[in-house]
Amino acid sequence: MIQFNNKINVILIPDRKEIEKSGLLKSLWWNKIELEECRKNFSNDLRVISAINNINFDNTKNISKVKNIWSNNLFNDLKRIKNK
Repeated sequence: MIQFNNKINVILIPDRKEIEKSGLLKSLWWNKIELEECRKNFSNDLRVISAINNINFDNTKNISKVKNIWSNNLFNDLKRIKNK
C-alpha cells in the first residue's frame, strides 16, 4: 500500500540585507579581508594538492579532480574529529 505525507518542512534563510537589518552582520558574515584570506588559503591548498598528486592546472577537468581530492580529505578529517 502506498501512502503520501502532505507535511512539508521549510527552512527560510535570510539574505544579507535581512541579516544586516537585524544587526547580526558582523557576527554572521565574513568581511572582505576574511573572505580574501579564505580564497587565498583555498587556492594554496589546491596548489599543494595538485603538486603532491602531479596534476597540472591546465584544464577544468584537472581543476575538478584537485577540488574533489580537497573536499574528500576535508570530509574525512571532519569524520575523524567527530569520532574522537
